[in-house]
Amino acid sequence: MLAEILRDTPLWTIPGLLFLIFLGYVQSKPRTISRGRAYILPLVMVALSVNGVISAFGLTGLAVIGWAIGAAVALAARITLFPPRVSAYDKEAGRFSLPGSWIPFYLLMALFITKYTVGGMLAHHYPVTGTTEFVLGASLMYGAFSGMFFSVAVVVWRVIRGPALEIAR
Repeated sequence: MLAEILRDTPLWTIPGLLFLIFLGYVQSKPRTISRGRAYILPLVMVALSVNGVISAFGLTGLAVIGWAIGAAVALAARITLFPPRVSAYDKEAGRFSLPGSWIPFYLLMALFITKYTVGGMLAHHYPVTGTTEFVLGASLMYGAFSGMFFSVAVVVWRVIRGPALEIAR
């Protein structure tokens, strides 16, 4: 069965996985980025998550509600319990200093594994994929990834609106 799944895996999957590994590794290192670039990864990942729901289940009520609940809960939890950090923000230059974090790497890998697993199960027409529990569970997961990534955009927006942050020494 594993050989069948690997054989049916689209060719773009491996370069896509390698790119996500690289992207996650880059996020693990401290860096300085522009204001616009600070929004790119969160918004692209939200788009990929939404695409995962739509491509798997269409715009069905259950899928959309599951995604929305997952996104809202994860966004609230991440912002409240362990918000993304910004070390410094230079308003004049519009640049952020960000500490490294492995959280984006883990989220990217979890999103990839989820999308790969759901896609494989749907492609092989496993009976479970037609159940309410599967649609709701997968949609909740996709929503949770959206909320986690979108929390970065929310924190960036809050920092831009507030006073400049200085690195505490």
